[in-house]
Amino acid sequence: MLRYIVPIILVLGNIAYLFTAALFSIIGSYCALIPFIYAAYYPDPFGRFLILCRLRLYIGYICAMTFRSMIVLATIDRYALTSSRSTFRTFASISTARRAIITTFLFWSAAGFHLLIGPRIENNRCLLYGLYGFLFSVFQLLSFGILPSVLMIVFALLLIKNIRQSRTRSGSHYTKSFLRKRDRNLIELKIKYYSALKYLRHHDHY
Repeated sequence: MLRYIVPIILVLGNIAYLFTAALFSIIGSYCALIPFIYAAYYPDPFGRFLILCRLRLYIGYICAMTFRSMIVLATIDRYALTSSRSTFRTFASISTARRAIITTFLFWSAAGFHLLIGPRIENNRCLLYGLYGFLFSVFQLLSFGILPSVLMIVFALLLIKNIRQSRTRSGSHYTKSFLRKRDRNLIELKIKYYSALKYLRHHDHY
């Protein structure tokens, strides 16, 4: 029975985070690329209309931060599933994933609300200027780049530690080998996925 239950838990427990990450990645990419392509042929409306300028930054911010949060949560989910503590394993459930996704989305929606007020248009460019822009850049560096990377590395290492410990405790060779292969593939997928969106955001002109 265990050989059938474990794969199902591994897939369903993580797919909610990865699906949400993919969804927000697609939305964020369109928000970044479509205006860029449109501006190559026509006057850029995002550099002329303040409401469009702010909406684009706001939506892009929510998508980018939610995407990164989902990848981190997926890594934590894998760590929780392999933990020897039952209290940690309860985190790796569909109901917990649903609550975490909703909470994360609402949190970043509230955290980015200032982008509906602060950005300005100067010389047909929609940006954050002055001290406000500098502080936001520092915050972005921490929350957008450093913190997600650190959390992913930490929980990936903890995940590997749990898997190695399970090798000495578990009597099921199938479960051990499946966990190692599945989690290694998931870690590689998350890292590649995270790197791809960082590349897209780096080439976003705003």
